[in-house]
Amino acid sequence: GIFTIDVTESRDFEKAVRVQRDVALASSRASTVDGLMNEVLPIITRLTGFDCGGLYLVDRATGDLNLVFHHGLPEGFVKTASRYTKGTPHYEIAMRGEPMHIKYDVLRSIEPDEHNRELLRAISLLPIRNREGVFADLNLASHNVDEIPRSSQVGVEVLAAQLGPALERILAESRLRGQLEAIR
Repeated sequence: GIFTIDVTESRDFEKAVRVQRDVALASSRASTVDGLMNEVLPIITRLTGFDCGGLYLVDRATGDLNLVFHHGLPEGFVKTASRYTKGTPHYEIAMRGEPMHIKYDVLRSIEPDEHNRELLRAISLLPIRNREGVFADLNLASHNVDEIPRSSQVGVEVLAAQLGPALERILAESRLRGQLEAIR
């Protein structure tokens, strides 16, 4: 018999593995959240077709989700999306702790008008968990596609999970530096 090899599938697998390696390397050398995200977000967008995104961290004092990094979003949008408090739809979705990949139209009806002007078409909400629960939320979005392919959904879920330990380390080191400076 004749055997055929699906070259496209093989290339996609190799690309996904390279992206995962690149994220692991960036995660291990980053010392700040900005440094980590400046390296990782372009890697993620190469794999998935997302063209913008942001990272929210849970404020340890208030519990709010605060936008600490963003890429590809205009300032007006960033201002209205810079903080989500308990009870807001975005907050409640993130704090469930389960990834969500949806057409942005689903969120459009519950978000402020400024969000509607941005013309996002698809979004992935990727809560990042540790032992205590959700401590960060990676949001990736697209202006170009209406639906995120299943393979990209799984890929960004893996990458978001991979970011968790790096973010925890960076945040712990930052808190430690703050404590050491307070002692001096």
